[in-house]
Amino acid sequence: MLEAAIIYPTKHRKKIISCDDCGIEYAKSEYKALFSNSKIKYFKLTHPEDKTIKFIFCHDCLFDNLKKVLVGEEIIEFAIVSKKYEYICHFYPEDLFLELEGEFNDEGEGMDDFLSSLE
Repeated sequence: MLEAAIIYPTKHRKKIISCDDCGIEYAKSEYKALFSNSKIKYFKLTHPEDKTIKFIFCHDCLFDNLKKVLVGEEIIEFAIVSKKYEYICHFYPEDLFLELEGEFNDEGEGMDDFLSSLE
């Protein structure tokens, strides 16, 4: 199973954090403010077959890359690892397209709500 570990601003050692896919970057202080307000989270994704290969993705690119990696899968299953919990996530690929467009679920939750639910 793929694992995406949340990168916490207080634990990130570099002055700038950037996404390996889209290149969006923030100074550590900016990331801390955005993280606290659930506007962006970065994740470290380790390749499941070669643990030496690691990527840093913003939340948008994480989901985009999961779609690419898991093409043809009926259900996309991966784990989001936080300081306290490991969240096992199940997405149906056709629903993932809607989620990325801001239609997270029928209750009107969006990506900000999802990000704020991760501790």
